[in-house]
Amino acid sequence: MSSSVKVVVQRAGRVCLLALFLFLPATLAAFSSPYVINPHAQLVPKTEAFVHLLAQELQEKTGVSLYLVALENLEGRDFKSYEEELAKDFKRPYAFIFFAKKEKKIDVVAEGEVEKLFDKKDVYWNYIVPLIPKKENELTASNISAMLLNGYVQIADSVAEKAGVKLEHSFVSEDKGTKVFVRVVLYFMMFTLLLLFVFRWIRKK
Repeated sequence: MSSSVKVVVQRAGRVCLLALFLFLPATLAAFSSPYVINPHAQLVPKTEAFVHLLAQELQEKTGVSLYLVALENLEGRDFKSYEEELAKDFKRPYAFIFFAKKEKKIDVVAEGEVEKLFDKKDVYWNYIVPLIPKKENELTASNISAMLLNGYVQIADSVAEKAGVKLEHSFVSEDKGTKVFVRVVLYFMMFTLLLLFVFRWIRKK
């Protein structure tokens, strides 16, 4: 098998895993991670579990702590002040994505030298924004998880690449969020059809 074919197969497999991860019913109980601030259950439990594994690996291999903050609202507090207060408890050097649903606020933050390890504007505009639902009632836990996770993984991959290490718990994120979302849906449909075919074949046997 050529290297290019291997890459395609590897990417397809990872995208399939992401589809199953986000769209199938949750099978994990509520998961608590020091890398995730999710007090109002804005993220599906599987997202929190995945982020924990990825953040732990990233920290061990690069020394960078990457956090994900997902809130229902700011509880009347100032956006930047809230970020600064949370960051006091983060292990340095760090970066994080901050999301507040009610106020429709999303921010990508990095401190010190970590700012040089990835492009904050690129992560925000090309990996998070394209996956933001147009209708407010579509801002579900699954959709919030998808858009934040896409940006989170891109940060992790960029940091790892600059450090010259490979992340085993990551998956492919593309430079256009809409592309990865469409591919996720397509692979999910293909995987579902394959399962149906297998089940029908087994029943006939």
